[in-house]
Amino acid sequence: SSDLLGKIDLELPEMMGGDKKQAVEELEKGLKVSGGDNSMLRLQLAEAYYESKRPADARAQAEAILKMKPDPDYEAEHQEAVAGAKELLKKLD
Repeated sequence: SSDLLGKIDLELPEMMGGDKKQAVEELEKGLKVSGGDNSMLRLQLAEAYYESKRPADARAQAEAILKMKPDPDYEAEHQEAVAGAKELLKKLD
C-alpha cells in the first residue's frame, strides 16, 4: 500500500493533493517493508527522487535495480523495471 500511496502522491499535481516529499517517504517505507528486493518499487522510488531533485539518490536506486537478481516469478516486472532504470540513468547523464 505504501507503493500505491507514493505513486499517487508523485503523480497528482500539488493543487490536487500531490506531494513529492510524501511520495518519497511512502516509497522509502514500502521499500524497507519489502526487504529491498522489489525492483518496481525501487524504480518508483528512483523516479520520485528524480522528481524531487535528488539525482544522487535516483541514480543509486536505478543502479541497484540493474544489480538485482530477479525473482523468477516476477521476471517480466523486473525487466520492465530494468528498462525504466536504464531510461532514468540516461536522463541523469
